[in-house]
Amino acid sequence: MLRLQIEALDTYFFRDGRPFTMGVDTAATGPFPPSPQVVYGAIRASMATAEGLRQEHIDDLTKSIKIVDFGLYTLGERYYPAPLDILLPKEAPVDKPYGFVPNTFFQAKNGCVSNGGKTPDYWLYTDEFVEQVNGYYISESELKNYLETSAWDFPLLSPPQAYRIESKTGIGRLGFTKTVDPGNLYRIGMVRPVTVKNEQAAPLHLLVGIENDKGFDHTSMILLGGEGKLASVTEHSMSSELPLPKSNDQYFKLYLKSPSIFDRGHAPDLSLSLGFELEPFAWMTGKPIRIGGFDMKQRCPKKMLSTVPAGSVYYYKLPAGVTFGEVAEKFSTIRSISDHRTNEGFGLYAFGTLPWENYRDSSEKCVFTKNTLSKSTT
Repeated sequence: MLRLQIEALDTYFFRDGRPFTMGVDTAATGPFPPSPQVVYGAIRASMATAEGLRQEHIDDLTKSIKIVDFGLYTLGERYYPAPLDILLPKEAPVDKPYGFVPNTFFQAKNGCVSNGGKTPDYWLYTDEFVEQVNGYYISESELKNYLETSAWDFPLLSPPQAYRIESKTGIGRLGFTKTVDPGNLYRIGMVRPVTVKNEQAAPLHLLVGIENDKGFDHTSMILLGGEGKLASVTEHSMSSELPLPKSNDQYFKLYLKSPSIFDRGHAPDLSLSLGFELEPFAWMTGKPIRIGGFDMKQRCPKKMLSTVPAGSVYYYKLPAGVTFGEVAEKFSTIRSISDHRTNEGFGLYAFGTLPWENYRDSSEKCVFTKNTLSKSTT
């Protein structure tokens, strides 16, 4: 696997799937980091330019390229989207945010509603005032801790710490006179990728792992984002793989490192990959993200797809006769759990333990503590 570090020479701007009409809408929004398909397309375009090919003829050269890792790098460490089952207390300090995993599950009953295609069997619960960690990041060392142990509190990196948003105002011009078209003012937020944490400042880089790079020049410049901003590409020497945890439990979790496209909408279908039926009994997902793009070969917009956002977490219980080690071994050979566009980096995930000692199915509230599960009246 070739690991690439992408560094902005100035700022970034990435559009989301929301419609934007100049003269009607006045502000365009965009996510950060972008979906992995943005980097995939930039790499393909760079290769087309280097080979002197028209972009609609590049499929044969680049169809085997796969994005197999996607994250951020700053302050000497890799960062990934924070798992969404980590919740942020309302009183958490802005300069040192931290999150915790709720310690209570309760069984879903009639009348519970889910925005997915199926209502989960259990819901996470806390009686504290909290909010989801959408847009927050977790360091690789803390992510390993999250996946391998029963730790409860995790330091996080907030969006204001990771980067700055710089407002930019644009205009529309009349085609004939090239003068300003009245009413066509718009504003966009440019991302300045500079991380400031604990009075330390460092550039924020995109980190991408690719396979079958077909001789891609990893010392090149690429155009990235909605305004074609220049970014430099260098090879990143920091080798890292999230290890598969070991456990004797019958429970595990899947964490999405990148957005994923599922035919069922809310959750992956793992039956073909694992060889047996397996459904999550609980999950924490954010709002669906609309992913589109432009097809250079067909010269038309791609079909808009709904994706489950990065950071989403699924909880599973193994069926009788299947061990944790057997499932871990199967997952060690699976790069992506997305049903579509896996080569573009969708569906990247990590496999973790769920230390649910002495768990019992119950219609009563199950209070999940570090050492035991007790029952309390609902």
